[in-house]
Order: sequence, then C-alpha cells, then structure tokens
Amino acid sequence: MTMLLPLFLLELIFSATEVTFALANPKSGCLDKCGNISIPYPFGTNEGCYLNKSYLVECSASNRLQIGENGTGVLDISLDGQLQVLFPLAYMCYDRSGKLISSSSPDVKPSRFPISSTRNKFTVVGCDSIASILGPGQMYITGCHTSCSRISGAKNGSCYGVGCCQSAIPEGITEFDFYLSSYMWDSNVCRYAFIVEEGNYTFSWTDLRNMPKVELFPVVLDWAVGDTDCDKAQGTQNYVSRE
Repeated sequence: MTMLLPLFLLELIFSATEVTFALANPKSGCLDKCGNISIPYPFGTNEGCYLNKSYLVECSASNRLQIGENGTGVLDISLDGQLQVLFPLAYMCYDRSGKLISSSSPDVKPSRFPISSTRNKFTVVGCDSIASILGPGQMYITGCHTSCSRISGAKNGSCYGVGCCQSAIPEGITEFDFYLSSYMWDSNVCRYAFIVEEGNYTFSWTDLRNMPKVELFPVVLDWAVGDTDCDKAQGTQNYVSRE
C-alpha cells in the first residue's frame, strides 16, 4: 500500500532536513574562535560560515569579536540563544551653576537581535536625575529618576531611587537613544545611564562622587534562527526543533 503524504507535511520534512543540515554543516575552514571567544554556527566571520548576514561577526586584528554596524563588542555566544555584548553608557556632567561641561549619549544599534527583557536592567546613577531610553519614533520608552534629598539613605547594593534606580527593559528593543537630564546641580557633577546585565553592576554610594571609569557594560541579547524564538514557535505548523 502506498502512503501519500500531504504537500505541507512534505514541505515541513524537507524544511527540517535543510535546517538540520545547515546548522551542522557550515563550510570547512571556518574560523571557530576569536581570541578566547568561541564562534558557533550559525554565526561566522566569512561567507559560507554564517547562516545569513544577521549572524555575521568580525574578528579584529586585536582578536576582538564584533557584531553589527557599530562594531559592538561580543563577550560570549551561547547556543542557548543568548549573546553577551558590550554597550556604552550615557553621561552628563554639569558645574554647580548648571552649565553642561561634557556629555555622551550613544546611539546603540547592535544588530537585529533584541535586548533581553529578562536578563538586563536600565540603570541610572547620580543625584536628582531623570533618564529614559527611547525607541525609534518613541515606539517604546522606559526610565526612572533618582533623588539625593535623603543622601543618608544611599546604601551599597541598593538601587531603589536614592542615588540609583533601575527599571525593566521592554521586549523587542533592537535600537534606542538615551535621554538623560537633571533637575538640580548642587549635589554632584555627573549623572550616568546605562543598560547592564543583572548582576554585573552593584551600586556603591561612592559612585555618586567618583563613578569608576567604566565606559562599557555587559548586556545580553536574545538570538534565534529565523524571526521567532523557540518559546513562541512551539505549537505552530512550521515549528522545527534543533534539540
């Protein structure tokens, strides 16, 4: 007896075979490490080594792994669907009269992969500060503000509004702009705003006067093969597992 399979089922079988083959077989000779950072497929540095240009990474002459049009530094690529990168912080420094001395507000465009909404926090450090991150056309916004009216309440490790505050990251952010301002200038000279992976920044009250000279913070991005992550893809007609 001959069994005829529905066309959509045949397409799904061939699709699954193609994905499995592609994941297992990049061309030979591909660079699999940059410095001490592994480069697993679907990521790669040369044509034929990556799945598509979204997964293109660059290994610089100094063995620094980078991704995206701005050359965002990569710290780790996990096959669990997470990419640890480095993001710059924003800052504004004033004198006591309220005159802006120096500032930096980087426009972050790391790649097409979204910032993990569960692994990172938007963080603001400084006295009497207001900060937020804005998506293109203000499609999303998140932020918080700090106060130093009760500076004695600033405690090491505490980031709940006295000198330091944190807020959640909306889902799906791939690029954003910082907005950072202050409504008083007589308590300290600089204010800082940054996204950071949870557990990779611990507030110290001394940061209000002497923030460590850190320009980049680790941030986790979510990546997946295709445009849908595994959790959302399960149960759909064309779902293919790579486990």
